[in-house]
Amino acid sequence: MLGIWTSELERNWKRKSKIVLYAAFLVLVILNILGASSSGMGEFRFGEGSITLNTLNAPWFVMNGISLLMVAALLPIVYIDHLSGELYSGGYRIYGLRPYRRFELWLGKILALAVTTLIFILVTYGIAMIGSKIFFPSTDTTTLYRTEGEVGRLSAEWYTVKFYAVFLLTCLAKLLFCSAICVFISRPLIAFLAVSGLSVVIYHYLATELVFLFDPFQQILLALRPEGSYKFLIYLIGSMVVFGSISFVGWQKKVI
Repeated sequence: MLGIWTSELERNWKRKSKIVLYAAFLVLVILNILGASSSGMGEFRFGEGSITLNTLNAPWFVMNGISLLMVAALLPIVYIDHLSGELYSGGYRIYGLRPYRRFELWLGKILALAVTTLIFILVTYGIAMIGSKIFFPSTDTTTLYRTEGEVGRLSAEWYTVKFYAVFLLTCLAKLLFCSAICVFISRPLIAFLAVSGLSVVIYHYLATELVFLFDPFQQILLALRPEGSYKFLIYLIGSMVVFGSISFVGWQKKVI
């Protein structure tokens, strides 16, 4: 099992196109930080005004637009290329000849993509933290989203950690969603269009809470309020269970 996971992880990071994609995205993160520092203000995309940025709130606020780009475009491209791409090219048929059960092959792919996602988010978090300390004014207190009064440095930094942790969970939900779609659609381009279209349709017509499959930023901030958002957590965990089950069963029965 460890051999499958290592092989999948190495193959994902050895592709030059993936490295270029990751590097280009990190450049966008840096440019976004520089743009926010030039104005000193952060404007919420969902019409709730703006906040003054500093070393304590900038690390999570710079994800305002970046999270949309990651969940709507970057990560689905990576996931679908690794899943549908190998089905379409015939690679998965070759891997199926190995002396492993399909469950192990499926789990190896999912875990490799999950670790890739974790690494990518940790790097983004590191860049945001370093950038905030360099380009934004230092402070010992700050205000958070929809909270009364100010919080201290320790509370603000813990808030940032929780933001990126919940963001990781939304990305893993998107991974399982993509995996479930790739069971039925093996052409990468069509699979990407289906994932993009269904992500919008689901939250428009099924449940608005599932908007995190397309744009998770506001939902994460709402979930991190003192009163929390249990509905968000229920939909998040529930979607992971449902999509994970569809993916697991589908990949076991997939004709290759």
